[in-house]
Amino acid sequence: MIYSRNEIICIEDNSEKFGVDKFTLMKNAGRAAFECISRRFCNVSTVVVVCGSGNNGGDGLVVAAHLIEAGVKVKVYLISLPKTDAAKLMYNNLCDIDSNVISTDFNDFDNDLSRADIVVDAIFGTGFKGNVDEQIAEIINAINSSKAKVISLDLPSGVECDSGIIGNTCINADLTISFIAMKLCHILYPAAEYCGEVECVDIGVPMKAYIPETLHIIDEKDVKTHFSHKRPIVCNKYDFGRVTLVCGSYGMAGAAKIAASSAVKCGAGLVKVCLPKSIYEIVSANLSEPVFYPLKENVSGRISADNVETLSQIVNKSDAILVGCGMGCDDDTKSVVAQIINQADCDVILDADGINCISGNINIIKRAKAELILTPHLGEISRLTGLSVNEIQSNIIDIGRNFSHENNAILVLKGPRTLIFEPDDNVYINIVADSSMATAGSGDMLAGMIAAFCVEGLSAVDAARFAVFLHGRSGVMSAKLYSQRATTPTTMIKCLERLFLEYETNEGD
Repeated sequence: MIYSRNEIICIEDNSEKFGVDKFTLMKNAGRAAFECISRRFCNVSTVVVVCGSGNNGGDGLVVAAHLIEAGVKVKVYLISLPKTDAAKLMYNNLCDIDSNVISTDFNDFDNDLSRADIVVDAIFGTGFKGNVDEQIAEIINAINSSKAKVISLDLPSGVECDSGIIGNTCINADLTISFIAMKLCHILYPAAEYCGEVECVDIGVPMKAYIPETLHIIDEKDVKTHFSHKRPIVCNKYDFGRVTLVCGSYGMAGAAKIAASSAVKCGAGLVKVCLPKSIYEIVSANLSEPVFYPLKENVSGRISADNVETLSQIVNKSDAILVGCGMGCDDDTKSVVAQIINQADCDVILDADGINCISGNINIIKRAKAELILTPHLGEISRLTGLSVNEIQSNIIDIGRNFSHENNAILVLKGPRTLIFEPDDNVYINIVADSSMATAGSGDMLAGMIAAFCVEGLSAVDAARFAVFLHGRSGVMSAKLYSQRATTPTTMIKCLERLFLEYETNEGD
């Protein structure tokens, strides 16, 4: 399970309604964290616990109390005295056990760190935002420089819960013990790099208190279930759909070739490629399977708006249309994109320049008859929304959801953790990928995959999430087979063969 900060607050409030109050949850959280530490780390003799003034600090105080009762030498450092009612209660309880272990004076902090086996980070919780002040930054940097194992409660101090953003510094944890459920910062970069291993522990929240999940990690079981089914014996190419690609421009023939190659490799029955006539020979010489439609082009080597009638006929005989890969952005291509959006009654995937072509006329997608899938990276979604990349990253879930809902479109926001938003507020997160995929043409490959999956009976959102997952797996596999540096869209497309074979030969697993 994954929940946002506000959803966790809602669950905690619901828990109180069902008889488990916040004091009990804090005691349970501290106990669960202590048990996790005891299970994972044997022969621990000395622990330093650093607590903030909020409820996260209260959790740390409970951990300290259990460690003392277990015979461990503990030193608790308080950034400041507790401010919440629950944390104050846990502070008083610890004082009753041994007030001598508590200090607000950090003069001996470095010496205690040097002798510690473990440091428990309980400085900031899910409410943290922005930068850490200078004094606390020094404490965090000292912890990170120590040789002790660092364990963060709920999330590493200094990371933002819902965005995965870190400020000027943050704890670099070896282990993060998450309460109730996983948080977005455990998954989204850059924060995920600082969480170490993440273990989620039960703290006694009643099942009735949980709310429906809207944040989902893409599950390979769903992918396997779909692709393990073999094709029927009696069939023809039209049973597996007609994909049309409107892609490419002079100098960008590779984008059209990669998108078409991945659509072919992903099982589309018929792939039609509409491209400027000047690059027809280049693309067709490297790709035999599609049907090509060389189109009139403008002086820049891009598809001309004079192709209205030809494109209209092709659009009417398509089951999914991919627009944009390498097509360029000018008045002609803007006209072509607008025509397809207005006319198509099948799934339309807008990628790259297909997205750029509507950035000044975003309302056009609200008039679409078809289901739209947009596949921007951060720079492209910035142009669509008028928000800076930093503004988007700081509130990525809400901004993605709002865009999808307001424009009634599926949004595939590409990045190290690609996010898929659908208008009903569900968000799907892909955690399978490799940095080798950060190479030109990778997005063209993904767009072609989505288009191919749209025509084989999948819903648009399933086509997107299955394609994103397989795209990520192909990158991981390619990096292992060919190395990270030598991974290209071509090697990734080649790896799709192995992936589909793996699923098809494990039918019923």
